[in-house]
Order: sequence, then C-alpha cells, then structure tokens
Amino acid sequence: MDNKLKNELSKIKDNIELPDSYKFKFKKTLDTLPSNVKRNSFKFCSLKVSVAVALISTLTIGSVVFGEDVKVIKDNVISFFNGKPTTTVGLKDKIESISTPVNISDEHDGVKFTLENMSIDDNFLICSFTIDLASKDLLFDPTSGYLNYMPDISYIINGKRSYSTPNTGAETDSYKESETKIKLIQRVSLANYSIEDKGDIEINFYNNCYKNDEEIYWSIKTSYDKTKSKAYTRNVPIDKDIRFNTSYSDEVPPTNMKIKNVCFSPLGNQIVIESCNSNFILMDDKNNYLETIAQYHDYDGDKSIMSIEFLTPSTDISSLKLIPVCQTDTDVPHITPLYDLDNMPSSIDLGDKKIIIEDVSTKDGKINLKYHYDGYHVFDYVETSIYDENGTQLGDRNDHGYGYRIFDRNSNSYITTHGFYTDANFQKAKKISFYMDSPIEIKYDEAYTIDLNK
Repeated sequence: MDNKLKNELSKIKDNIELPDSYKFKFKKTLDTLPSNVKRNSFKFCSLKVSVAVALISTLTIGSVVFGEDVKVIKDNVISFFNGKPTTTVGLKDKIESISTPVNISDEHDGVKFTLENMSIDDNFLICSFTIDLASKDLLFDPTSGYLNYMPDISYIINGKRSYSTPNTGAETDSYKESETKIKLIQRVSLANYSIEDKGDIEINFYNNCYKNDEEIYWSIKTSYDKTKSKAYTRNVPIDKDIRFNTSYSDEVPPTNMKIKNVCFSPLGNQIVIESCNSNFILMDDKNNYLETIAQYHDYDGDKSIMSIEFLTPSTDISSLKLIPVCQTDTDVPHITPLYDLDNMPSSIDLGDKKIIIEDVSTKDGKINLKYHYDGYHVFDYVETSIYDENGTQLGDRNDHGYGYRIFDRNSNSYITTHGFYTDANFQKAKKISFYMDSPIEIKYDEAYTIDLNK
C-alpha cells in the first residue's frame, strides 16, 4: 500500500466517532500493511481488496469488543442530562462513568415512579428518576410548588436505612420535562455506613400530594454493585483517637474524636469522624487548604458519626492535616450593612471568612446569590436576610417565601436562593444583609496529621 492511501485511511479512522478500542485495532491493521508497493495496476487493485478484507476482518474480529463498547456508552447515558446538560449534585462524566441502567418502575394512584440509572461508590449514591403523573394537578401541593421538586425518598440497603443527606437538606436537582413528567436526580452519602460491594437496595418515594397519608408510597427493589468504581477508589482506614482544643478559653477541655477513614472515589471525597464536635480546616501534604463543602450526620447507636466532603486537586495525597480552629472573643457586628441587590460589592468580609460575589440574579420570583470563599474557611453556608427599599426585613421565609442553599460541583460555587410565593413580595425585595461571626484562630501547632500511605 502506498503511504498516501495509508495516510488517507488513517485520517478516516481519526475522524470516525468510534470507541478508542476499535480505533486502536484499526490502527494496528494499518500498521501491519506494507508501504511503497510498486504500482502495477493488477497488484494495486488486489492490494485494495486486501486492505478492504483486512479492515473488514478487524471489524469482524473486533465486533464483540466493539459491540460491548457501544453498549457501555449507551448504558452510561443518563436521560436527565438530555434536558439539562449539568447538575449541581455532581460532574456528569463522573456520574455516567460508573452508572448502571435500572429502568424499574412502580405505578399506582396516578403516579409512575421509575428508577432509571444508579451510580454508586464507597462515598455516594446518585440515582436518576422519572416521575410520570396522570394529571398535572398531582405535581405539587400548594407550598412545595415554588421549590425545586424535592420529594421524600428513602434508601434501604441490605435491610438497613443507609443514607445521609447534608445539613442543608437533600441534594436534589430536577426539572419539568412536561406538565406531567419530572426528571429528578438525587445524591446521598453512604460514607457513614459499612456497605458491602454488592447487595440489595430498596428505594421508597413519597409524593408531596399524598403526604397526609403515609401509607401511600411507591417502592422499587433492585440490586446494586459497587465493583465498577473500585478501580478508581482509594479508601484508607485510620481508626485513630485524637484530642482537639477548639476553644479560646483554657477553661474548656479538649474534645475527643476518632478518625475512622478517608476515602477518595469517583463521586466525591470524604473523611469520616466519630464524635466530631469540633471545627477544623483540612490541609494536604503540599500545604494546600482543602475546601469542605458538605457535612453528613448520623448515629451508630449512641455514637454520632459525621462524614465531611472535601475537594482536592489530586487524590495522590500522602497525608492530611486536621488543624483545629476556634472563634475568638472579638466583638463584631451581628449583621453586615444592607447592600442593594442591583449594586452588590465584589467581595464581603464576614468576620471569620470572606466571600467573593460571582453573580446576583433576581428573576422568576427568586433571588439567587452565587459566591465562593476567598481562602480557607470553616465549613458553613452564609446566612442572609432580605429587606425592602426602606430597610424593613421581609418577615421570615415561611411568611413570604422559601429558601435553600446548595453547592454547585460544576463551578465549585455556593448558591443561596430566596424565593417568594407572590410577585408582590418579590417586587419588594431590594436589599440583602449577611450574618457575621467572630474571626477564627487557626491552631497550627495543634494540627493532627493523618498518614494516608497505609
């Protein structure tokens, strides 16, 4: 085969949307073919036939592998992302990389509840659902209609309740595909539990419209398998007791905690601590501060268990430092001055932390404040209040509207939302204030180092 033809075929191979394994086989076949063949017309024609036969042979021999690759690609696609390309509950590529199709439904009382896909590793479970309603009147009750759709969903793994939601509430993302169809994706933490790699899972869904009748629910039973994620998971058992001093007063004794384990996995990273009642910041072996973005609480008998999700630029970490922090006794104002929603500063000092304002959106009956922290901080969401033009606070959220706070894992930003039940109240919202706290003291000399090279 002459080099020109060989190069053309190589270009075709590079431009075809095929799995990498098939392209590799295609390339190997091209590499085994001869170059600079004498241009005798008979031989040239024969060689073209030989090339065709060789490539067809590659397709035939590789068809089983190719078929499996296509199946994996197809199975990993989650339909939630057809109508919404990203989600705050995780990174699309990570979620789909360990996704398993389920497509099991439970249907009665005008509602069809379908579990479409499930992604699971040692730290998290992310499930995507479709909810089909016989009537749009079943969509929301009068109070939840203004919220993102956040139904009550429970997870029972191998016969035990085995999931945690963060202290800000369930991490759920949703949208209406139509007046009677909801696409929903939900993230829960599993790090507080010892869950086998394979087993059974039961998922129970309670529709808000039927919340006054606890007997009505939709249930799906299936199996799960975490082995797909094991090659990308690093779970380090620690089981070490430590003492932390997080008070500025010597009269307050140190607190005792147990570091149970640290786990890096495709869906997120967590450190699990027993009897954790102290504030700290995390630092890696290169002295980078690691941002903590969620806390999940539960109990093992009378022992409290907390798993803390954190971000890291790399999972190739040899150690972690837990550095205790305490609030100083410095007096600070309880709240900041009032800021105009349409003229927000680029940054705001909140005493123990500083935030950078990324965006303020006021539309569709909602105020969305998007921000991130400048430097280290103890895990927390900022507390805000909304006021009218004259500086009168618009009551609590139950009177005028609702609120929720989320962390967007795509942009690594925090989003605080204030929503209003009526347009009249929404139009009154003109100003915002932030809750402040005392500055923190970082006790570097009392840091505890966790060896991860075990």
